[in-house]
Amino acid sequence: MTIGFAVGAIYSSRNFNSIPNPREKKSFVRGLNMVAALSAIVLSLCANPSAQSFLTSTGLPLLPMIMVLASGVMATSVSFQFYTFPAKFAASFGKYKAVCLSFIDGMGFFVCALIWNLSSRIVGENGLFGQYAGVGWMVTWGFLAASLVWGGEFMQPLLPTIFDWKKKDLEEKRQISFAQNKK
Repeated sequence: MTIGFAVGAIYSSRNFNSIPNPREKKSFVRGLNMVAALSAIVLSLCANPSAQSFLTSTGLPLLPMIMVLASGVMATSVSFQFYTFPAKFAASFGKYKAVCLSFIDGMGFFVCALIWNLSSRIVGENGLFGQYAGVGWMVTWGFLAASLVWGGEFMQPLLPTIFDWKKKDLEEKRQISFAQNKK
């Protein structure tokens, strides 16, 4: 996963920065979120006892390979948002950006604590699906996939604020207008 995070941060940042307009940048981020959600669904399917039996019956290590690949792809898909969005948003707070980053980090821990608490109640031995082998993990990975889709869609309208696109557009229009008036 660490390699996935590193590769995703570098690769996605380069791709994102090479995209010329905000609409395409939003589509790029939406695509990353969908790939992460699909990876979580693959992990959910890997938790299915029938899928596990089928994949291990081949004699090849298919199950761990699929799980490692899906985990790496998910890490690659979310790393750009994880490393870039908080820092870009916090930059708009000037000398208080450290306070903003701390607040974002704290809110992230708060939300994650709720999600992992729910997951432990689903997966744990005394949890909702504890007596059914693999079903709890299927539900948990499915919930994570749904959270990635919901969070990604919730974030889409906030991208212009995070990246300050409106301010940049106004500055570009002013520079073009100034250049035209100068002629």
